[in-house]
Amino acid sequence: REFYEGTASHSMLYLEKKYQGAKIAETLNGQALLRYKKWGIKRIEITAADVGRYAWARLGFNMKVPVQFARAANEYIDQHVEPSKREDYKAKARMLADSPWKLAKWDDGKTYPVKPSDHIKAGEHPIGKALLLDDDTPMWTGEMTIDDENSGYRNALRLLNVADKR
Repeated sequence: REFYEGTASHSMLYLEKKYQGAKIAETLNGQALLRYKKWGIKRIEITAADVGRYAWARLGFNMKVPVQFARAANEYIDQHVEPSKREDYKAKARMLADSPWKLAKWDDGKTYPVKPSDHIKAGEHPIGKALLLDDDTPMWTGEMTIDDENSGYRNALRLLNVADKR
């Protein structure tokens, strides 16, 4: 993590597969959010790769360039969604890329495949999670404003199970 001019920059957190899902990243990031606010940090920038593409989106970080995601989402949808629903799903993916936490929650009641990679476990997931975890989805940069008025920040505190006790 790097700090400059009221900004914290998260560029890399790597957990081996055997430690993923053990709440390690959630604990670290939850405590970081609370401390950043206390220290006067106003903004967090992230680079989301591998599992982080889903994890950071779920927490409420905004994509700086959602069009990159949309291209990869279109390809995934063409491969995995039935033809009659493809255009509607592509439009929804483009719209939800502007609110990644909503994208991460997108569930149409079906599951979609995610291929294993060096950093991602194979599995079947709801459409939003599958789109974010897919190996062809590019790394993305994002940001979050640390502000009680920011719904993304409030969402992150809730999901990370931390409370701002001032």
